[in-house]
Amino acid sequence: MGVIFFLSSQSQIPGPTLLPGQDRGAHGFLYLVLGLLLRRGSFAHRWSNARGIIFSSLVGAGYGALDEWHQSFVPQRSADIIDLAWDALGILAGAVLLPLAGFRMARRK
Repeated sequence: MGVIFFLSSQSQIPGPTLLPGQDRGAHGFLYLVLGLLLRRGSFAHRWSNARGIIFSSLVGAGYGALDEWHQSFVPQRSADIIDLAWDALGILAGAVLLPLAGFRMARRK
């Protein structure tokens, strides 16, 4: 979350623009990583897959909304509903992919 906040605080993100829509892909990727981390954190609570996915998605999408609002105060940046949609898709993908990637929660005895 700190990396996302730092990047969204910049008026210009350093680096070349190689592809059209590159910004959308960056949103999706960064929030996918955040979704993976949030989902991993939900394992500590031994929640079911559905509860962990819901928790990760709600927290991540809420953070995405706050980040878009934060960007509205940064010069040369703006809040965008499409960016928020990419954030939410990234979060959901990360939350769903973690269990599918073979990471298993230890079973309680």
